Amino acid sequence: MKMAPWIGLSVALFAAGCSKELNPDSGDDGPGTGIVDGTEDEDTSDDVDTDPIDDALVNCRSEYDTPEPGGVPGFGECTTDQIYCGDFIQATTVGGSTHYDTEHYLAATFATGSENWDAPERVYSLRQPVGQSMRVTFYGPCADMGIGVCSGWDCDEPEEVRSGDCSSLGTIDSDGGMYRDYPSTTSGVREFELVVDGRDGAQGNFGLRVECFGG
Repeated sequence: MKMAPWIGLSVALFAAGCSKELNPDSGDDGPGTGIVDGTEDEDTSDDVDTDPIDDALVNCRSEYDTPEPGGVPGFGECTTDQIYCGDFIQATTVGGSTHYDTEHYLAATFATGSENWDAPERVYSLRQPVGQSMRVTFYGPCADMGIGVCSGWDCDEPEEVRSGDCSSLGTIDSDGGMYRDYPSTTSGVREFELVVDGRDGAQGNFGLRVECFGG
Protein backbone atom coordinates (compact mmCIF):
# COMPACT_ATOMS: atom_id res chain seq x y z
CA MET A 1 0.00 0.00 0.00
CA LYS A 2 0.92 3.56 0.32
CA MET A 3 1.32 5.59 3.37
CA ALA A 4 2.70 8.40 5.39
CA PRO A 5 4.35 8.61 8.81
CA TRP A 6 1.85 9.29 11.38
CA ILE A 7 3.52 10.76 14.18
CA GLY A 8 1.84 14.00 14.55
CA LEU A 9 4.15 15.75 12.18
CA SER A 10 5.06 12.82 9.96
CA VAL A 11 8.40 11.11 9.96
CA ALA A 12 8.80 10.65 13.69
CA LEU A 13 6.30 7.87 14.16
CA PHE A 14 7.42 5.67 11.31
CA ALA A 15 11.03 6.20 12.17
CA ALA A 16 10.27 5.21 15.73
CA GLY A 17 8.78 2.01 14.41
CA CYS A 18 12.24 0.83 13.42
CA SER A 19 14.10 2.08 16.48
CA LYS A 20 15.28 -1.42 17.39
CA GLU A 21 17.73 -3.41 15.29
CA LEU A 22 17.45 -7.14 14.66
CA ASN A 23 19.62 -9.13 17.01
CA PRO A 24 21.15 -11.93 14.90
CA ASP A 25 22.46 -13.74 17.96
CA SER A 26 19.11 -14.27 19.65
CA GLY A 27 17.81 -17.80 19.74
CA ASP A 28 14.14 -17.31 18.98
CA ASP A 29 12.59 -20.38 17.37
CA GLY A 30 10.05 -18.43 15.34
CA PRO A 31 7.01 -16.18 15.49
CA GLY A 32 3.61 -16.81 16.98
CA THR A 33 0.42 -16.30 15.02
CA GLY A 34 -2.41 -13.82 15.05
CA ILE A 35 -3.91 -12.43 18.24
CA VAL A 36 -2.30 -13.60 21.44
CA ASP A 37 -4.71 -11.79 23.80
CA GLY A 38 -2.15 -9.88 25.78
CA THR A 39 0.31 -12.75 26.13
CA GLU A 40 3.73 -13.04 24.56
CA ASP A 41 5.36 -15.91 22.69
CA GLU A 42 7.36 -18.00 25.09
CA ASP A 43 11.09 -18.00 24.34
CA THR A 44 12.32 -21.55 24.85
CA SER A 45 15.86 -20.73 23.82
CA ASP A 46 18.81 -21.26 26.17
CA ASP A 47 20.35 -18.01 24.93
CA VAL A 48 19.69 -15.40 27.60
CA ASP A 49 21.38 -12.56 25.71
CA THR A 50 18.33 -11.61 23.63
CA ASP A 51 16.63 -8.40 22.64
CA PRO A 52 13.15 -8.17 24.23
CA ILE A 53 11.67 -6.41 21.20
CA ASP A 54 12.89 -8.95 18.66
CA ASP A 55 12.34 -12.02 20.79
CA ALA A 56 9.42 -11.43 23.15
CA LEU A 57 7.21 -8.89 21.39
CA VAL A 58 8.04 -8.95 17.67
CA ASN A 59 10.13 -11.53 15.81
CA CYS A 60 11.73 -10.17 12.64
CA ARG A 61 13.03 -13.48 11.28
CA SER A 62 9.98 -14.95 9.57
CA GLU A 63 6.55 -13.65 8.65
CA TYR A 64 3.65 -14.02 11.06
CA ASP A 65 0.62 -15.94 9.85
CA THR A 66 -1.77 -13.05 9.13
CA PRO A 67 -5.34 -13.24 7.73
CA GLU A 68 -6.05 -12.02 4.22
CA PRO A 69 -7.77 -8.62 4.04
CA GLY A 70 -11.48 -8.52 3.36
CA GLY A 71 -12.48 -11.57 5.38
CA VAL A 72 -14.32 -9.81 8.24
CA PRO A 73 -18.12 -9.78 7.73
CA GLY A 74 -19.56 -6.28 7.86
CA PHE A 75 -16.23 -4.53 7.29
CA GLY A 76 -14.45 -3.21 4.22
CA GLU A 77 -12.28 -5.11 1.79
CA CYS A 78 -9.08 -3.67 3.24
CA THR A 79 -9.85 -4.75 6.83
CA THR A 80 -7.59 -7.57 8.03
CA ASP A 81 -9.32 -8.16 11.37
CA GLN A 82 -11.02 -6.65 14.39
CA ILE A 83 -8.99 -5.85 17.48
CA TYR A 84 -10.40 -5.55 21.00
CA CYS A 85 -9.40 -4.23 24.40
CA GLY A 86 -6.78 -6.57 25.88
CA ASP A 87 -5.53 -7.88 22.54
CA PHE A 88 -1.91 -8.02 21.43
CA ILE A 89 -1.61 -8.77 17.71
CA GLN A 90 1.57 -9.99 16.02
CA ALA A 91 1.28 -9.70 12.24
CA THR A 92 3.02 -8.72 9.00
CA THR A 93 2.21 -6.06 6.42
CA VAL A 94 3.26 -8.50 3.68
CA GLY A 95 0.13 -9.48 1.76
CA GLY A 96 -1.87 -6.54 3.11
CA SER A 97 -4.27 -4.28 1.23
CA THR A 98 -3.23 -1.29 -0.89
CA HIS A 99 -6.24 0.99 -0.42
CA TYR A 100 -4.63 3.87 1.46
CA ASP A 101 -1.71 5.88 0.13
CA THR A 102 0.30 9.05 0.51
CA GLU A 103 -2.60 11.20 -0.68
CA HIS A 104 -4.79 9.90 2.16
CA TYR A 105 -2.11 10.70 4.69
CA LEU A 106 -1.48 14.14 3.24
CA ALA A 107 -5.20 14.86 3.60
CA ALA A 108 -4.98 13.77 7.23
CA THR A 109 -1.97 16.11 7.70
CA PHE A 110 0.46 13.53 9.00
CA ALA A 111 2.50 13.11 5.84
CA THR A 112 4.68 15.33 3.71
CA GLY A 113 4.77 15.55 -0.05
CA SER A 114 8.28 14.11 -0.19
CA GLU A 115 7.23 10.81 1.39
CA ASN A 116 6.07 7.71 -0.44
CA TRP A 117 3.66 5.32 1.27
CA ASP A 118 2.83 2.79 -1.43
CA ALA A 119 3.61 -0.39 0.50
CA PRO A 120 0.89 -2.85 1.57
CA GLU A 121 -0.95 -1.82 4.74
CA ARG A 122 -2.80 -3.69 7.44
CA VAL A 123 -6.11 -2.27 8.67
CA TYR A 124 -7.73 -3.26 11.96
CA SER A 125 -11.17 -2.19 13.17
CA LEU A 126 -11.32 -0.99 16.78
CA ARG A 127 -14.22 0.16 18.93
CA GLN A 128 -13.55 2.09 22.14
CA PRO A 129 -16.15 1.12 24.78
CA VAL A 130 -18.25 3.84 26.37
CA GLY A 131 -16.85 5.03 29.69
CA GLN A 132 -13.39 3.51 29.20
CA SER A 133 -10.12 5.20 28.38
CA MET A 134 -7.87 3.44 25.87
CA ARG A 135 -4.20 3.07 25.01
CA VAL A 136 -2.98 1.94 21.58
CA THR A 137 0.67 0.81 21.32
CA PHE A 138 2.58 -0.02 18.14
CA TYR A 139 5.84 -2.02 17.92
CA GLY A 140 7.67 -1.90 14.59
CA PRO A 141 11.32 -2.93 14.95
CA CYS A 142 11.53 -4.85 11.67
CA ALA A 143 11.00 -2.19 8.97
CA ASP A 144 10.39 1.52 8.40
CA MET A 145 6.69 1.45 9.29
CA GLY A 146 4.19 3.51 11.24
CA ILE A 147 0.56 3.55 12.33
CA GLY A 148 -2.37 5.94 12.15
CA VAL A 149 -5.39 5.73 14.43
CA CYS A 150 -8.06 6.99 12.08
CA SER A 151 -11.73 7.92 12.41
CA GLY A 152 -14.12 8.56 9.57
CA TRP A 153 -12.16 6.32 7.19
CA ASP A 154 -13.89 3.60 5.20
CA CYS A 155 -12.23 0.83 3.18
CA ASP A 156 -15.22 0.68 0.86
CA GLU A 157 -14.88 4.31 -0.25
CA PRO A 158 -13.27 4.79 -3.68
CA GLU A 159 -9.54 5.34 -3.35
CA GLU A 160 -9.87 8.91 -4.58
CA VAL A 161 -12.20 9.77 -1.67
CA ARG A 162 -10.13 11.06 1.24
CA SER A 163 -12.08 11.95 4.36
CA GLY A 164 -11.78 11.65 8.12
CA ASP A 165 -8.68 12.22 10.18
CA CYS A 166 -5.98 10.31 12.00
CA SER A 167 -3.88 10.71 15.11
CA SER A 168 -0.31 9.62 15.59
CA LEU A 169 1.31 7.76 18.46
CA GLY A 170 3.90 10.01 20.01
CA THR A 171 5.06 8.56 23.34
CA ILE A 172 7.73 5.84 23.64
CA ASP A 173 7.25 3.14 26.28
CA SER A 174 9.88 1.08 28.13
CA ASP A 175 9.75 -1.67 25.46
CA GLY A 176 10.45 0.74 22.61
CA GLY A 177 6.86 0.89 21.41
CA MET A 178 4.97 4.04 20.45
CA TYR A 179 1.67 4.70 22.20
CA ARG A 180 -1.13 7.21 22.62
CA ASP A 181 -3.84 7.46 25.26
CA TYR A 182 -7.45 8.21 24.34
CA PRO A 183 -9.76 9.61 27.05
CA SER A 184 -13.03 7.93 27.92
CA THR A 185 -16.21 9.13 26.28
CA THR A 186 -19.86 9.12 27.35
CA SER A 187 -21.24 10.02 23.93
CA GLY A 188 -21.27 6.50 22.52
CA VAL A 189 -18.84 3.92 21.17
CA ARG A 190 -15.97 5.44 19.18
CA GLU A 191 -14.90 3.56 16.06
CA PHE A 192 -11.38 3.65 14.62
CA GLU A 193 -9.35 2.10 11.87
CA LEU A 194 -5.79 1.28 12.88
CA VAL A 195 -3.70 1.48 9.71
CA VAL A 196 -0.14 0.07 9.72
CA ASP A 197 1.84 1.06 6.65
CA GLY A 198 5.41 1.17 5.35
CA ARG A 199 7.47 3.95 3.82
CA ASP A 200 9.20 3.59 0.43
CA GLY A 201 7.91 0.04 0.00
CA ALA A 202 8.96 -1.20 3.46
CA GLN A 203 7.21 -4.34 4.70
CA GLY A 204 7.66 -6.44 7.81
CA ASN A 205 6.39 -7.80 11.10
CA PHE A 206 4.86 -5.62 13.80
CA GLY A 207 3.02 -5.77 17.10
CA LEU A 208 -0.16 -3.94 18.05
CA ARG A 209 -1.61 -3.72 21.57
CA VAL A 210 -4.89 -2.23 22.82
CA GLU A 211 -5.56 -1.64 26.51
CA CYS A 212 -8.75 -0.20 28.03
CA PHE A 213 -9.24 1.12 31.56
CA GLY A 214 -12.21 1.94 33.76
CA GLY A 215 -15.89 1.34 33.08
